[in-house]
Amino acid sequence: MDTIDEVQVGPGRSGSLERTFVPLAELDRFVALGELTAEEATDRRAALLSEIEGQLNLDLKGSLRYSHSLGERSSASKLLQDLYLPAEVPGSPDRRYSLSQVGKPGDGVDQIRFANKDTGLLSARSEFVRQSGPAKGIAFPAIGIEVTSAHTYCTIEFGPAVDFWWGHRTDVPTAFGNPNSAFCRGALRLVAQKLNPSNGNWDDFRDHTVDLFRRSTVTGEGYGWMTGQGHYTSKELQVFASAGERWRFWLQVIVEMSKQDNDPQASTSGEAYINSHVPFMWAVETPV
Repeated sequence: MDTIDEVQVGPGRSGSLERTFVPLAELDRFVALGELTAEEATDRRAALLSEIEGQLNLDLKGSLRYSHSLGERSSASKLLQDLYLPAEVPGSPDRRYSLSQVGKPGDGVDQIRFANKDTGLLSARSEFVRQSGPAKGIAFPAIGIEVTSAHTYCTIEFGPAVDFWWGHRTDVPTAFGNPNSAFCRGALRLVAQKLNPSNGNWDDFRDHTVDLFRRSTVTGEGYGWMTGQGHYTSKELQVFASAGERWRFWLQVIVEMSKQDNDPQASTSGEAYINSHVPFMWAVETPV
């Protein structure tokens, strides 16, 4: 399992969506205070990480069944020869998700960042830390594939199929004097990277972003949970390539949150999340 800075306990999409964050840092604090032994903290951390993966699998089980069905069909159907699948799904071993990353933590924002290339599960969730002053965090876990172009000159079209669920809420308290404010955004982002043979770096080459939600909130305003879900399938990212070039194509889920609390007695609260499953990706190479 990839690194998760924080885990969610209980249903990810309940009617009230009660606050269910348990920062892993709290476990370390309990050990330092002598309230937990190191062994107890390790066991509790493992149980919490297992619970979030189990919850994601439960929420997305229909999408997972669809992914397995595609894997079984891909071995017999030439129509699906351009598909890349999660590593645990039946099908060609040559066309698998091979990349995952969870990104960097935010400043003043607690985060979940979850990316599993074996199952195609991808999740980001953020919550403001209860403290005054500024805070900003962008969670952008990603899964991806690597492609080496086989034709002298060609185009490569990349796109994922994504089932997603999102939600966000914010409460900006009334502040006297300097006003407080908050912002949140959720998006899907397709990224193409090209290997630079001179230095070995993967350089960002092209990207395409699809916003799922975006909202700014000012002093004295707030709202409860706003939620949505949907399906995204597209090949909107295209690059031109030549023989032997190595490319990486990524799908990121982005949850961005920021706030500015100028009143030390009033701190903004807010959460946002995107849970998703990626049953397959396309990388279609066409000679030109």
